[in-house]
Parts: sequence; C-alpha cells; structure tokens
Amino acid sequence: MKLKPEIQKALSDPKVSNLVLRPIDYRNDGRFGLLSKRGGYYRGTIFDSRPFDWNGEFKFKSHFPMMGSGAMSLQDSPPISQRTPNSPYHPGRVIVNRFVEMLFGEKRFPKVEVPTSPTTELYLNRLVRVTQLKSHMIEAATLGGSMGSVITMFKVVDTQFRLESFSSKWCKIEWDDYHSAEMHAFSVCYAYDDHVYEPQEKKWALKTFLYRRVVTKEVDVTYLPQEAVADSKGIRAKNENEAPQPDPEQAFYHNFGFVPGVFVQNVPRHDEIDGDTCYEGAETLIERISENLSAIHSALQGNLDPTLVLKMTPEDYKKLQGMGGVVATGSSGAAVVVGDKGDAKYIEITCEGIKVALEVIALMKACALELCDCVIADPH
Repeated sequence: MKLKPEIQKALSDPKVSNLVLRPIDYRNDGRFGLLSKRGGYYRGTIFDSRPFDWNGEFKFKSHFPMMGSGAMSLQDSPPISQRTPNSPYHPGRVIVNRFVEMLFGEKRFPKVEVPTSPTTELYLNRLVRVTQLKSHMIEAATLGGSMGSVITMFKVVDTQFRLESFSSKWCKIEWDDYHSAEMHAFSVCYAYDDHVYEPQEKKWALKTFLYRRVVTKEVDVTYLPQEAVADSKGIRAKNENEAPQPDPEQAFYHNFGFVPGVFVQNVPRHDEIDGDTCYEGAETLIERISENLSAIHSALQGNLDPTLVLKMTPEDYKKLQGMGGVVATGSSGAAVVVGDKGDAKYIEITCEGIKVALEVIALMKACALELCDCVIADPH
C-alpha cells in the first residue's frame, strides 16, 4: 500500500522531514532532561537516578558488578543527596492535582452557550460529552502543570472527533511564529517496550522500539515501529542508516491548513520554550521533606525494640553465662539476676528529636504550599 501523492508531498517538506529524522537525544538534550526532572516530582520518580538506597547500598550492581555488594561502611557512607529515600512523600503531585481539580473538578467545567443558536449549543455540548472532553482536559492540565507545557490536539478519524495530549518532553516543534504560538509542524518520538516472537529461537523476546509521529498543516502520519537500542549515546534506532518508514494505514491527509493542535505554557514565560510548573521553586523543599521523613522512619525502625543494659562487669557476665544463666526479658517468665551491686534497665527512644523533626517537616510543607500559592482543601 503506497502513500497518497499529497501525503508524500507534505512529508517532503524539509522542515517536516527534519523533525522525523532528528529524534530526541535522550541523554544530551538539556530540555528533555529538564522536563523529565520536572515530571519526576509529580510521577514520584525524582529519586530513581540516585545511585544508593537509603542504607547506603549501591542500587545498580547488575550494571556495575565491580561495585560489589552489601552496604557501604560508615566511613564511606554516601551523602544524603545520593541516597534514595525509603519513605518518600510527593507534595508535587498534591499541588498539581489541587490546581487541576480547581480548574476541571466536580461542577467546575465550562459549558458552551450559543444564545443565537440553540441547535448549535446542543450540538457542541453533546460533542463535549461524547468526546470525554473533561477527562482529556484534566490529562492536558496535569501534563502542563507537571512539565510546564503541553501539546493538545484534535483529529477526525472515520468521521469521529478525537482528542489527544502529548508530554512536551517527547515533542519537537517547527515554528512558523513562536511568539504567536503558530506551529508549522510538530513530531512525537518516544521509546516503548513490546514482546516480539522470534521464530528461530521459538520464544518471545522483549525489545525496545521507537514510536514516531508527525503532525503538519496537511497530514498526520505515524511511522512504522523501529527497533531501538540503548548505549552511551542514549536511546536510538538500532539501524541508524535506515530511514523511518510511514505506516500507510496510519497516514491521514486532513488539509486543515493549520496544525490541529496547540502548544500551551502552564505559567507563561518568554525566556524559555516551556513555562513554569505548578511547583516551580519548591523542588528543593520537596526533596528535603522526603529525606527527613526517611531519616525519621529509620530512627523509629532502629529503635522499635528497646536495648537492655546490664550493670555488671564483663567478668560477672561471663560467670553468669558459665553458670547457665540466660538473659531473658519480656513475657518469658525468667528474671535477670545481677547481684547486690548490679542493675538492669532498658534504653528506649524518647522521640523528642523525632517530634522536632516532624514539626520541621510540617513547616517545610507549609512553606512549599505557600510558595506555590496552593491551598489544600479540607477533606471534611
């Protein structure tokens, strides 16, 4: 099945072909790295790249066998900034969801009104329902709030009106006029995993592929999946000399004369392509909250069982063991005999330091919310 001539002509546009042939450099592209980090505060993946767990053990031993196994010694203990919190809390998700629900929440959604044409009004409001516009707008607002920008678009397939939104980190844009947000075309490219049956080995194998798509003023074309590999250059097509091939069944000629999508900055700014996130400026506080919670968790976990202290000399303790004495506590019914000069008592955590730490965390959370102008609704 061949492409229609008008589709081939649209794809031959140098600006369009450049978008398809030049995928995102997942390792060296500064914008991609920035948007990925921003999104991590919402998705809860901000700590995934830290090399050590909270106990100081290296997480990626399968990739770096020379690191050995086991936790590091106290002297070599990695700094907290390189450890993955074991009790993470993600205020970024709370902040974004709060702003989104205030925009498109319960009983908060625009209603289309056309006073001069009730028929048109009825049609448009029915279109809002059948296209599930509310859920699509919630998705777009969430992506924009967590990344700083979003591309949302419509398309008509087999007479059906559909909506889509794309994370900006996967998109590249060719502008006709950036300041008026007029796009010439944009592309979407991301990697995904899929199981493929290999007849020679008679088994299913998990492989990585590149999804490519380009949307212009005339066409909307999805390309055939390309097998990808990950190396020091990042994720790329396995055969870089092989040009991406359009999928004839997913190549549509709409000829709208404009790109059927809009690029929206969450909080507008003109010194960068992407706007600010909903939690812009509070990222450091968000990380410190998770780290402090993890420190509290470790302190509590390490002191759940009280430590018994026996007031006797080592020689007396050896004599006690030699006579068959057993140091038993709790509900075992046994007693500890320490002699006239001996003593025994428990060392238990007082929680005073933890109480102070919890107060500091509450203050940090309040500061983060104030910085973002976010007021959390009372659930009662």
